[in-house]
Amino acid sequence: MRVFLLFIIISPLFSIAQNIQGLIENGKYEKAWKKCQKVLKNSPESIEELYFTAVLQSKTLSGEIFNPIEALEYFRKAQGIYREINDQKQLEKLDEIPINLKAFRVLNDSISRGGLIQAKKKKQRGGIYQLSREFSNVNRNR
Repeated sequence: MRVFLLFIIISPLFSIAQNIQGLIENGKYEKAWKKCQKVLKNSPESIEELYFTAVLQSKTLSGEIFNPIEALEYFRKAQGIYREINDQKQLEKLDEIPINLKAFRVLNDSISRGGLIQAKKKKQRGGIYQLSREFSNVNRNR
């Protein structure tokens, strides 16, 4: 019975996550952003939407949504929740999206590159230092 309930809970989330991922892949960042924010408003611990919000904010092409420092915060939260998951079925479902350790490493690199690009564009020495501090905090918490 518990497995069935878990499937009922995870299945719709999986479809939403695939939808958001499709929007991102097709460059519909604003629409994907709105969907993520709508879900996060009601479910602030939704790993899928936390992850995809970080993805959106790490993309330089996402325009006004691009914000590597906020992306890092969403990344940290999603990664922390991911680390706490003990249910193999849930991990397998996330892996299908794919949200897994490799995806988190790739996202971390993307956020880093985005942050450096942003700091260089603004020619902010302080921006690079801030980004460095933020990322050193993430690396210490690994």
